[in-house]
Amino acid sequence: MIFRLGNITLDIDIEKTAEFHAGLQTAAESCGCAGCRNYDMACGSFPVAVREFFSMLGMDIGKATEIIPWYTEDEEGKMYYGGFYHLCGRIIKGDECWKDNGEMNLCEICGGYSAGFTTEISLPEENLPYPALQMEIFFHGVPWVLDEKNPY
Repeated sequence: MIFRLGNITLDIDIEKTAEFHAGLQTAAESCGCAGCRNYDMACGSFPVAVREFFSMLGMDIGKATEIIPWYTEDEEGKMYYGGFYHLCGRIIKGDECWKDNGEMNLCEICGGYSAGFTTEISLPEENLPYPALQMEIFFHGVPWVLDEKNPY
């Protein structure tokens, strides 16, 4: 299916992506650190636009390939997360998210939640179907929902 997000056009195989994501572990299952466990639990509180964006692409929002809790943003404990997901598809038109000059080409999903796409695949899963893309995420304001102290 063809998707246009900002200045990029993607051809995503939604069924193949959904099938691939069905066999993945959540970040908490594969890592278990407080940051990954919090991310997994917080996914349900992400804005509807973010959850619908992932669903539209056939992706399970809780099954990131890599999640990075960068830092706590405020006194309420809201977190800034980065990371990436893998999906099945290709870029038809537009710039990849990592530019040669170090700048990023990102599309805002909604306030504070952005994503970009690249054909450079880091940490590919054994069963990742190709052609594949990596979706980089940058999420601000993710709530700290664990019943334990935020170590970040």
